[in-house]
Amino acid sequence: LGQGLLDYGGRNGWRFCKNPVTGETGFVPKWVFEQRPFGVVQRIEATTGKYIENLTFHMRDGSRRFYGTAGGDRFFSEDLAQDEAIVRVTQEIWGDECVRYQVKTTRRELVINSLESGKGCLQKPCRRLTVESKRQRQIRTLKFLDKTLVGSQHQ
Repeated sequence: LGQGLLDYGGRNGWRFCKNPVTGETGFVPKWVFEQRPFGVVQRIEATTGKYIENLTFHMRDGSRRFYGTAGGDRFFSEDLAQDEAIVRVTQEIWGDECVRYQVKTTRRELVINSLESGKGCLQKPCRRLTVESKRQRQIRTLKFLDKTLVGSQHQ
């Protein structure tokens, strides 16, 4: 945020700065220069096997959101950058079981596959359920009815 400003120091939470392009000077709050994490989710983990057994959001505040049941023998883990936020989650269901999650962030798309994800949707109809954040917001919590994704909470 405070990129490009010349900082001449200050106190009590304020800095005296100059914009080198416009020549404007003035006091700017100190927080403008601090790196602040934007994304509330720090890491996504999942355990899979034939199907996806669980999905976990590890939050930057140290808490975690666990969805699913214990089980599975394959482990997925992906760290998110501080300025990366989850904006869409798609769950693919084959029969009664989840076979794939697609997690879209502000930077990339992560795909979590089960062993059945490649062949399941070719053999039977596959349901795709998607939750998406509103503009300028991010997904922080998912809502399920049994194993089916039905909603999310945004921040």
